[in-house]
Amino acid sequence: MKSEDMTYFMGELASIHKDRGRFIAHSMSFVRERAVAEDIYSESIVKILEKKDIFVEGSNVRGYFHRVMMSKSYDYIKRESMLSSAHREIRDTALRDAMLGILAERDSNGMAFLSDLNERIAECRRKLPQKSFDIFVASRMDGLTYKEIALEYQLTTRQVTTEIQHALAVFRSVFGDLLIVFVFFS
Repeated sequence: MKSEDMTYFMGELASIHKDRGRFIAHSMSFVRERAVAEDIYSESIVKILEKKDIFVEGSNVRGYFHRVMMSKSYDYIKRESMLSSAHREIRDTALRDAMLGILAERDSNGMAFLSDLNERIAECRRKLPQKSFDIFVASRMDGLTYKEIALEYQLTTRQVTTEIQHALAVFRSVFGDLLIVFVFFS
């Protein structure tokens, strides 16, 4: 790197450092933790120092630095989201296993439980219009949003809400305390 390019780069680096607080605050608006935002700032400084040879006088060092920080912030959010999903899955699996253990203690062969579960589902189907049952299943088991269900069944979201409330009342009356078991095992 030529000395005038290095001088320019170091001036830009000093300018970035002067605005350190703003960069950290901007990153923090995404990652929500100051310590993480400070780490991202530091990692971004290291990244542009590693790439210093690509900058010549007049290069947009500040813009490059900002893109690096935003990319690192996004990567952090993505990692946290994947970790959160993994933790949720582990928790749900542990809850299912615990429920199975409890049910196994109540019913040593398990077949009576499955038979009872199927009978209760059949009773809900008998008590509900098919459309209401399908909408409830789409919401609770398939994980569709009310908006997605409304589009699929050509209803308003308010109508979807009404159908789900009606179905939930029937499911609660039929399943009682075992409703959570139905939701986990379906």
